[in-house]
Amino acid sequence: MSAGFVFVNFNNPGEADQDKRLAYYDSDCLTVPIPYGRLPDPSYLDNGPKDPFDTYPVPYQTWFGWLQDFWYSILPKSNRLVKTTPERMNAYITWSRRIELTEPALFYTSLFLASGIPVANGSLGVDKALWLRGRAVRAVNEALSDPERATSNALISAVGKIALHEHIYGDRQAAHLIHLPAQQRMIAMRGGIEKLGLPNITLQLMTWYDAFMAAEMGTTAYFAHLPKKLGLSSFSNEEAVKVTNVSSPQRYRHPGYGTAQSPEMSEVRAAGSRHPRVHSLSSTGP
Repeated sequence: MSAGFVFVNFNNPGEADQDKRLAYYDSDCLTVPIPYGRLPDPSYLDNGPKDPFDTYPVPYQTWFGWLQDFWYSILPKSNRLVKTTPERMNAYITWSRRIELTEPALFYTSLFLASGIPVANGSLGVDKALWLRGRAVRAVNEALSDPERATSNALISAVGKIALHEHIYGDRQAAHLIHLPAQQRMIAMRGGIEKLGLPNITLQLMTWYDAFMAAEMGTTAYFAHLPKKLGLSSFSNEEAVKVTNVSSPQRYRHPGYGTAQSPEMSEVRAAGSRHPRVHSLSSTGP
């Protein structure tokens, strides 16, 4: 088998077309040329302020990678608690990381959700969580103004993550009176959760967080019908709450967000459409 070659001009690594070479493989499975994408600028492969791979859908911050790695190292530890297998959780992580890169709102809300545990245990400053909170809400607003994004799977997931974080660490009233109803309206506009085409493991985790929040509020879970209908695992109140208490044992040490106004959602009518909208944080946030 002959080797494939990619030529890179390291004297000018940022040149847009420098890496668009073709690699050829003599293989029974692969007989056509494969175009390589732009390789990272080696001068950015450090702790600098730029994303060397240009993969993030938002402006790069050096601590994003740390927070992502932290979160995705924590998730597999909850396999037994959320009633799944290592293989299914790995599949969820792969799916989740991929879809996060397609939507700025989901990227920011995923980081916002991930910030809860390290803020509670003192390994991340609450100022960064507040910053993520503001960015997440602004990004959701932008997505809601775009008909192609307004009820996408990514945005539905983003709104659910805001609700979950606010319930555990922030404005619980907003989570239940604003965010979760807005998510339900978005799902209804798509024809119901069964029509979204989400992986079963994603539906399983949505069933868990819905059961968890309902258990702590004494309300009825929105997705209570899904386990029987779709063959998912169900959660008792005690099981649902245990997931969070074990995963975030210091949850009550989280300082919260003080007087910073919670993001708000309301149903608005614009250009003949109806979308649940998230308003920006007040000026008290960063």
